Amino acid sequence: MNRQSLLLSAFLVFLPCFLIAQDDLPTGQVEVIKSFEAQLEESEKTPVLPELPPVDTTTKAQTYTIPLKTLPVTYPAPRIRPLAHPRAQMEEPKK
Repeated sequence: MNRQSLLLSAFLVFLPCFLIAQDDLPTGQVEVIKSFEAQLEESEKTPVLPELPPVDTTTKAQTYTIPLKTLPVTYPAPRIRPLAHPRAQMEEPKK
């Protein structure tokens, strides 16, 4: 166990030395001589005739079991107010 941990720690210490990036890669401009033109070989089109599965039009009987449970809900009585009140027309003053 001691030897394994020693080897592991030595590997982790020297690991950054192996991970140094390459600085001597050429950097500069690339000259494009000719643009790429893709050429595909002629092939035969495979005829595909899709078939739909038969439509299932049967109705399935479904049963639901809903337990009856009344919940006590208490809330204050609502304030009932009119949505709008028509304006009273003012009478013209008598001369």
